[in-house]
Amino acid sequence: MQTWRLDDTRQTMVLAAIRGRLPEVIYWGAPLPQTEDLEVLARGHRLDITGGMLDENPDLSICPEASRTFPGQPGLIVRDIDGTPMLPKFCY
Repeated sequence: MQTWRLDDTRQTMVLAAIRGRLPEVIYWGAPLPQTEDLEVLARGHRLDITGGMLDENPDLSICPEASRTFPGQPGLIVRDIDGTPMLPKFCY
């Protein structure tokens, strides 16, 4: 897991990437202490899986990808020169 932190005087944004996937925003709000353990924050952000649910919840990526079975509007729509849809899969 990789984490990144962006701070200014009024807020903190924390991004996390799991298994080489694109980062997702795991926190954006009031400033966090500089000693905040970002890996613990990222693990706490993961949604629990219970019986009768999907095996894994889809990522809330900064650029949702249809190739990762994102159920909503993808962040990028790409077509080949002949109009064939392409499903990019971004990796960090």
